[in-house]
Amino acid sequence: MRYVRNKIVPVGNTGRIVCTAKAFIMLTVTIWTGCLFIVLPLLAQQKTDGTTDILKSEVLERIIKKQKITVGVSADYRPFTYVDFNGQTIGFEIDLIADVAQQLGVGYETVPVPITNRVNMLLQNEAGLADWAVCAGILDRRVCAVKEAFINLDIQQKYLLNLNTYDSIDEVMVKLKNNECVLWIFDEAYLAPLMYKKGWEDFRIVLIGETPLTWHIAVKPGEENSPLGLILSEVVKNWHRQGIIPRLEWKWRLPYSAFAAMKSHNRQRKNTAPFAKIERMLCIIKRTAYEYYTQNPELKDKYPALQKNTRDRLEQNNLNHHRLLRNLYDLNETLGLGIQFFEEHEIAKCRPQQNDLIISFGGDGTFLSCARSFPDTLLLGINSDFRRFDSGKGSYGALTALNFMNLSKGLKLIQAGKYCLRQWKRLEADLNGTLIERSAVNDIYIGNGVSYATSDLSLRYEGREEDFQCSGLVVCTGMGSHAWYRTGGGTPFHNSLDIFGFAVLMPGTKKRYHYTSGILPHGDELEVYPNREGYIISFDSKPDIITTGIGDVICIRLSDRNPVNVISFS
Repeated sequence: MRYVRNKIVPVGNTGRIVCTAKAFIMLTVTIWTGCLFIVLPLLAQQKTDGTTDILKSEVLERIIKKQKITVGVSADYRPFTYVDFNGQTIGFEIDLIADVAQQLGVGYETVPVPITNRVNMLLQNEAGLADWAVCAGILDRRVCAVKEAFINLDIQQKYLLNLNTYDSIDEVMVKLKNNECVLWIFDEAYLAPLMYKKGWEDFRIVLIGETPLTWHIAVKPGEENSPLGLILSEVVKNWHRQGIIPRLEWKWRLPYSAFAAMKSHNRQRKNTAPFAKIERMLCIIKRTAYEYYTQNPELKDKYPALQKNTRDRLEQNNLNHHRLLRNLYDLNETLGLGIQFFEEHEIAKCRPQQNDLIISFGGDGTFLSCARSFPDTLLLGINSDFRRFDSGKGSYGALTALNFMNLSKGLKLIQAGKYCLRQWKRLEADLNGTLIERSAVNDIYIGNGVSYATSDLSLRYEGREEDFQCSGLVVCTGMGSHAWYRTGGGTPFHNSLDIFGFAVLMPGTKKRYHYTSGILPHGDELEVYPNREGYIISFDSKPDIITTGIGDVICIRLSDRNPVNVISFS
């Protein structure tokens, strides 16, 4: 479906429809380390006469006395809170509640209550905390919704809808499946995991969510600035600081929230470093694919055998590359930059000193070559064949900062010293306890070196071992999460988060897996066990691979060594 001028227009056979709104997880943030329970007596406020009073909290005192925190949660609201097959209450909110309790130094209990009654229970002291999750939607047809969801009135007034409301989620599901409701307006965070479940194969979330509203931890009025309120504020800040919210979003199959990722990014330590004045600029120039074919004696005669559209693309890319290269030569002379130029095959001749800048002129592959060859040197990537996301031939250049649109401006900013230095973490790996002396900026591949052959791998993740018949394994940084990892089924994440991810490529469908992709925090390791001889470990898809055998143990983690130092203008 697509939305056009307040009407729903069918496009092809999309089956039946579920319409939802996007719920953003919005929590206030920075870091607070140390034991929250121990520092409680230190929380004080300044009085007008210069003396101080220890802040008091009736709710906090009750929590400490009971050694337990009581939290009002949804009765059955997957994946936030629900009862599993073992009778245990689990979910996204339960993980967060457990963390709050741990930092308070107490236990916890949950009180299942209807969404509309949670605030009332909070005011009546039947719950110490409450969570709010909200949703919104848009449609111009007969729709159904859960009764008393407080977004309903706003949606009705905004779009003049005549909602059919029902007492429970289960009742709405029955009505929808019986075609008594054509569409369902509800929380996307609830509906997205539902799409993975059996019986929902014919349903789709087809409209983009709107009306992003806040999701809170709520305390009683008057407790906002009490020790309890201050502690909870710092707990939430710590969640963002450590990237906990994006990791739990992935764990519970919640829609990816750019807000949560950017909130974590903004609250993390500024990932910049001091830099000295650049003394020399050394530029590594890519060899284009057209040049690879036409300058190679063994391939030159075969070039005409390529399809015409392929030849046209290669020739256009080569033209773009050399056009921008001439522009760079001119700017170098006009601005007096003194750039020294090297062809990519001459990279070994390039000997940068401490305060030099290496410029990679090409694409992401050229940048990765420079990052490997010059691990301690400041890097700047120029995409020589850039294209916008909505335009034609060319490349995006995720690792590069400059292109034909901003080359002149960027070089002038560098000359004036108006730039930032960013540091990107790399991936590193141990093989049988010995560190492999290379690292990856984007990703590490483990599996069969023959693309059409199956890879038999075992992984240990979060204490659970899983066997896979697959096409290999990709482990990535934040920068690499938008590349091979994403096409393998992983969810991209922001590079500033102190985490890394993995995705099993095309796992066999004959068994049910507990996981096929995942996110790990800095400090954790992913263990990989090859179950056949002759598998390979490849760093950033470079040809110098490492061969493994049966019984080998590969441990992959974020590296604390040699971060990639890159120039940024934001």
